[in-house]
Amino acid sequence: MRLLVFAGTTEGRELLEALLAHRETDLTACVATQYGAGLLPKHPRLHVQVGRLDEAAMQKLFRETLVSYVIDATHPYAAEATENIRQACAATQTPYLRLLRQSQSIPHTIHTGNVQQAAEFLNTVEGNVLVTTGSKELAAFTAVREYPQRLFVRVLPVPDVLKQCEELGFSGRHIFAMQGPFSEELNLAMLRQTEAKWLVTKESGTAGGFAEKCRAAQRAGAQVVLIGRPDETEAGYSQLQILQKLFPEPQTEPVKEKYFPLFVSLLDKQIVVFGGGMVARRRVQALLAFGCRITVIAPENSMAEWGDIQWIARGYEPGDVCGADFVFAATDHRETNHAVFTECRKRKIPVNVADCKEECDFYFPALLHQGPLVIGVTASGADHRKAAQIAARLRDLQDAVFATGKEEHGGTDHSHWKPGK
Repeated sequence: MRLLVFAGTTEGRELLEALLAHRETDLTACVATQYGAGLLPKHPRLHVQVGRLDEAAMQKLFRETLVSYVIDATHPYAAEATENIRQACAATQTPYLRLLRQSQSIPHTIHTGNVQQAAEFLNTVEGNVLVTTGSKELAAFTAVREYPQRLFVRVLPVPDVLKQCEELGFSGRHIFAMQGPFSEELNLAMLRQTEAKWLVTKESGTAGGFAEKCRAAQRAGAQVVLIGRPDETEAGYSQLQILQKLFPEPQTEPVKEKYFPLFVSLLDKQIVVFGGGMVARRRVQALLAFGCRITVIAPENSMAEWGDIQWIARGYEPGDVCGADFVFAATDHRETNHAVFTECRKRKIPVNVADCKEECDFYFPALLHQGPLVIGVTASGADHRKAAQIAARLRDLQDAVFATGKEEHGGTDHSHWKPGK
C-alpha cells in the first residue's frame, strides 16, 4: 500500500512511526523545510519530499506516486494547506484522510477568533506578553503598541525565521528560538523571566503542549489569550481510526495470558538497553524519570543530549547483561534481540524484546505521570493500538484535572472580551 502523509506535526510523525510498523506500506512524507525533514524517523520505506507545494504541484505528485491514500496531518491552523490538499485529492480522485488533533477545553482563557483580534485585545491591556504561536503570523503582532518592548516571541531555531523576527523588529532577549513541545516547568521559567502578564497561544492540543502552557500561566499569574481554531469543513479521524481504516483488524483469538500491573521502584536499579533507534529512545526517555541507572549499548550514541546515561559504543556481546536488573532489547536486528533474550532467560534477568512479544517477560506500558501520579496502560501485548487509544484519553483527562485543580488566580476577568467592530 502506497501512502502519502503531510507530516509536519508531532502527531504526523507519530502516525508515520505507526504506519512503518506495517511491512506492506510504502510511505512518502511531505514537509515544508529541511528542519522538519530532520525530525522524521529514518527508514528505507520512508521517502521524504521537502518543500512547500501549491495545489498544482500536489496534483502532479499524487499522480506520479500513484498513492492509495493521502493523509493530511498538517497543523490544525494550516487552513490553506488543508484546502489545497483536499482540492488536489478531489482533482486526482485520490482518497483523502484528515488526521485531527484532539481539542482541549481549558477554562479561564480569553478567546479570540484570529491573530488580528488577539493583537487588538493586547492593545486594551498592560503588561508583557509571551507569544507562542510561531513565526507564520508574527507580523500581525506588530500592531500591538510598544511591541518591541512588550512582546517576547517563541519560534523555531531556523535561520530564515530568526531573520524574519529581526526584520519585524524583534531582537535579542525578546526571541526564544527553540523546538517544542515544552514542559510546564520550561513554560513557567519563560513566563517568569519575561515577567509576562499574558500568554498568547493556539489551541494546539496534547501534541502541542497546550495544557502545559495553561498550567504554567496559572502558576505564573498570567492569563491565556487563546486564538480559536479554524472551523473544520470535513470530518477527520484520530490516529487509531485511520489505522483501523487502512488495516482492518482480522479476528483474533482471545488473549491467553494477562499481565498483572505491578508497580516497582526503579530507584538505583541497573537498566541495560540494546539499540539506539526510535523505540530505544522512547524507552530510555520514559525511564529517566524514575531514578534508575541506564546503560545503552549501541554503535551510535543517539541520546547524547540526555546526560545521565552510560553509553557503550558497540553492538551486543555475550555477558553484557550481567548485573542488570532489567534489560531492553530494541535493536534493528532480530538475531541480536533473540540472543539478548536467550542470555537473559539463562541468567533469569527480566527482559523486554521490542520485536517479539513472545520473548517478553514484561511489557512496557503506555505511560503517564504527573507528580506522584503514575498510570500505565497495556493490552498484554495483544493490541497496542487500543492501549494507545485508552492512554490518550487518560492523558487528556489527566491534563484537564491538573489544569482545573489549581486555585484560580486573581486579576481582571477578560474571559468574555470581544473585539471591537
